[in-house]
Amino acid sequence: RMRVYLPPGYETGKERYPVLYLIHGAGEDDEGWTAIGMANIILDNLIAQGKAKPMIVVMPSYQGLTPKAAGGRVQENYPVFATSFVRDILPFVEKTYRVIAKPEARAFGGLSPPDVVPDAIIPMLDKFNYWLCTSNGLREGRMAYYDKQFPGVLDNPANTKRVKLLMGDGSNAMTFTESTYMAGEFKRRGYDVTFYQTTGWHSWPWFRRYLNELAPKLFR
Repeated sequence: RMRVYLPPGYETGKERYPVLYLIHGAGEDDEGWTAIGMANIILDNLIAQGKAKPMIVVMPSYQGLTPKAAGGRVQENYPVFATSFVRDILPFVEKTYRVIAKPEARAFGGLSPPDVVPDAIIPMLDKFNYWLCTSNGLREGRMAYYDKQFPGVLDNPANTKRVKLLMGDGSNAMTFTESTYMAGEFKRRGYDVTFYQTTGWHSWPWFRRYLNELAPKLFR
């Protein structure tokens, strides 16, 4: 299940667009980024002001992908979602909508639980040029897991020179430790990292601000 934002003019035009795949937080579903996050309004305004490139935003749900993965066992969804994304979501979007099906026109990101976004994007890092983190990150021990599970991927020069990591988080957020670790670790590995740091909390007013600040940097 997913929500899809189409930029103004999509229905009457023939242009192809880049795509941002935007993941919700724990305890939410595919409605979060529009019902609470106002992603559609934020993008409408950025595009109207000429600050962001017109783009499609796909907001899938990663919850409830298996009957046993509910409530406090949300992390069981992560590997299932990563498989489903490559097998189901990406092909569906690129078949159904007028998208530019190239890494430089794909972005993947979202918010909240540490590890969910990297767990999904790292196995398919070759498909994306942009990685967006709106108040999330990864735990320090998780990096060793990625290096073992996906050897050579994160240190591959083809990735370090190509992938741009756009991050936003606040010093009072529960994810700030994971965010700062992630920003530092990827900078050390040679990635182009933008870290928009605030004094904010882990809450929707701040998630909206990070999307508003970072979306203009996509697909440039």
